[in-house]
Amino acid sequence: MQIEGTVAGRAFRALRTVEATVDGRPCLWVPVIDGVERIGVLRVVALEGTDLDDPELRRTCWWITHLLGHLVTVLDAYGDGLDALRRRRPRTTEAELVWSLLPPLTAGTDAVVVAGRLEPAYEVGGDVFDYALGPTSASFVVLDATGHDLAAGLASAAGLAAYRNARRNGKGLFEQAESVHRTLEAQFGGSVYATAVFGELDTTTGRLRYLVAGHPSPLVMRRGHVVKKLASGRRPLLGLEMRTGVTLGEEHLEPGDTIVLYTDGIPEARDAEGRTFGLPRLVDVLERESAQGIPLPEIVDRLVRAVMQHQDDVLQDDATLLLVQWTTEGQALLEPGRAR
Repeated sequence: MQIEGTVAGRAFRALRTVEATVDGRPCLWVPVIDGVERIGVLRVVALEGTDLDDPELRRTCWWITHLLGHLVTVLDAYGDGLDALRRRRPRTTEAELVWSLLPPLTAGTDAVVVAGRLEPAYEVGGDVFDYALGPTSASFVVLDATGHDLAAGLASAAGLAAYRNARRNGKGLFEQAESVHRTLEAQFGGSVYATAVFGELDTTTGRLRYLVAGHPSPLVMRRGHVVKKLASGRRPLLGLEMRTGVTLGEEHLEPGDTIVLYTDGIPEARDAEGRTFGLPRLVDVLERESAQGIPLPEIVDRLVRAVMQHQDDVLQDDATLLLVQWTTEGQALLEPGRAR
């Protein structure tokens, strides 16, 4: 069911409880989330005379929807029923492969919030992202393999496995990139390459270390404005041998800063007249939506929606966006009733 423009949709997108009247009876639309991942909304119909602003009622609904969200997520792993409800049309094999490998699109701790999105959802092939959130750090990657077919999906899967293996074995950013590079070189023999951004954020100090392999430079957004590109720490495409040495890029973030990672399918998206979406428009949409104080996953959704509308909902290339926010408020930013 389409929820755009509905009361339920407003609750879902703003991640806050919304009052309404259905068939003459007062009710609450409460976001259903698992941790910080948006699942849906629950309609709570109240008895006549109930005070919908009662803090105890709101808090009880909040706990119920959290439990429900967790149960939905757990049960989703044991069947296809919920996934079938989400799908509007069949996926390609390469899209099925990529989506089966992705982490939750939204996650958070008390120090960092992550939100990502891939489009087109049903034909995506070469784009993928991943992250790992720890007590004092957050690691992440965005990877874009060349091509748009099953070979690109297989390359993304192999690259993601190599990245996770290196990360889980305690390897640093150099070794993570080298592991992906060697894997693509060995498995595809120079026929497939990939661009990527590898990052590691110390959530106790805000120190960000990163490595960019032939990929668009990440952006830093501070207090609602994009303040810089992260242009250091570059190496050639993964799958292509390095000719010179590489040093890591480093940036010291301020609390509330957001790292913006994206694939070239966003700025290079073209409309019917051949005009690109462009980096200035990407920055403009980010800043405009951030100024509204909406939750991070809704900013991601609105930006991707703007890219899709620019191309009349027909992408010429995969478009991926990942936002990583260092914050002292963490998951509280996504709790219903606190996100504004």
